[in-house]
Amino acid sequence: MARMSALEVFKHTARSNCGECGVATCMAFSALAAAGQKDPDACPYLPKNLGAEIRQRASAVAEDQAANSPDAVIELISGKMQEIDFEQAAQRLGGSVNGERLSFHCLGRIFELDREGRMYSLCHVNSWVHVALLLYVLQGEGRDPTGEWVTFSELKQARDWERFFNHRCLAAMHRTADGQPELFLDIIELFGKQYRAESPSSEHSVVLYPLPKVPFFISYTPRDGDFESTLSLLFDRTIESNLRAEGTYMLGAGLVEMFNRIIERHDQGADPLRKVRGG
Repeated sequence: MARMSALEVFKHTARSNCGECGVATCMAFSALAAAGQKDPDACPYLPKNLGAEIRQRASAVAEDQAANSPDAVIELISGKMQEIDFEQAAQRLGGSVNGERLSFHCLGRIFELDREGRMYSLCHVNSWVHVALLLYVLQGEGRDPTGEWVTFSELKQARDWERFFNHRCLAAMHRTADGQPELFLDIIELFGKQYRAESPSSEHSVVLYPLPKVPFFISYTPRDGDFESTLSLLFDRTIESNLRAEGTYMLGAGLVEMFNRIIERHDQGADPLRKVRGG
């Protein structure tokens, strides 16, 4: 029996983002309920006879698949771009308007969204970054970072996404760093130097801006003899208003995929960081 898709569940919700289920958005609730990570009965508007079917069909889903597909989320929310005033969004979120597209300069690359929610970039486009950018535009308040660094678990609504974040973002980034420690440090320090902000003092600590008002603080110490490697990932407290926990998880997963893509191309003999270096 196939798992009920997040879209199928979403169609039965009120689609009002009322929060009565304990999750910030109906989209997030639908993804979690379909994956078996949230009781369907927590939504007061979902037909009660649907709950048993959702639970039954979700029970056989593997944990990694339970963290909802970014492509499904894109399908759910991309149509809302029609409602966005691009000029106001650009001013609020640190972007610009390029013709019929909303444009953001992030990590040495330009990412653009059109009114259909499609993303454009000259670099490799991954779905995790796409959905995070959509959430940034649709939900972001555009608050300026304050320099108050917090862990993912300290964010509002983090409980619904924490195990997915730990698996696909934190642990995955740590594996990437350990696989190519010197190259990983080159990557984050190169991007961090270009988009550096004040950060806690550490030899291998940088602040990256994967979105204009969404800084990520990354600290990595490679293995040294008997001492195991360490990696920490912190966020400015304002990310709760600018991206929220679900978007932070999506963006973190996208950043890991971006790092892996850079390392893969480097191993193939290319120099994917040349444009960022200015060469």
